[in-house]
Amino acid sequence: MTDCNSPWRKDKDHGADGQILEYASGYLFIVGGTMMFQALMNACAVIIRNHGMTKLPI
Repeated sequence: MTDCNSPWRKDKDHGADGQILEYASGYLFIVGGTMMFQALMNACAVIIRNHGMTKLPI
């Protein structure tokens, strides 16, 4: 069963077009990559702290 009003459809127009869409795609790529890196760093800091090395992640 498919939902015609799904917000995840590829062919749906979201209001951005042309150069704005290019800028938005680049921005989301940079911000998304940074968020993934930050999550990985936080996970590593938690692991290091839980092993007793509380000053190392700082």
